[in-house]
Amino acid sequence: MAEPLEETLRRLEQERSEADRRYNDALTAVDRALPTVAGLPAPVLALDDRQLAPLNDAWNTVPGAPAARGVKGRLAAVVWRVVGRYLQRQLTFNSLLVDHLNRDAAAARQAHRAAEEARSALESRLAGLVEFNARLIGCLQQITPYVDTKDRSAASGAIVLNRAL
Repeated sequence: MAEPLEETLRRLEQERSEADRRYNDALTAVDRALPTVAGLPAPVLALDDRQLAPLNDAWNTVPGAPAARGVKGRLAAVVWRVVGRYLQRQLTFNSLLVDHLNRDAAAARQAHRAAEEARSALESRLAGLVEFNARLIGCLQQITPYVDTKDRSAASGAIVLNRAL
């Protein structure tokens, strides 16, 4: 048995109202979920290289083998033969350490620059994403008014048909 016209119209109006409510709830949820560009943390501090120049100047702590002239020179040469190789090992260690620190400082500077560039690019990308989301929500907000104009157009056609009948 067919549903009476009044019942059909009431059911259709109820379904439309429910669909409108669900759409508006979903649109409100999207609107509330719009991200914002929060400040990104700054990259770690740049390299502290205040002591690098003094280290580069002071790494050579060994004056070199003494000249063997006179008693004092011969005594210094004997002492040098005993401790010279240990001092030379210290000098080698110092030069390796300073070389490593200089190379590490260059890498740290480069990494810091890369982190700053990445942060800047990420902030720009996030700002674009926030703008896109805002434009998308604006577009979604236009769907209901657009659909309403279609409904009014269909309704006006029905009015014309009813009057003609």
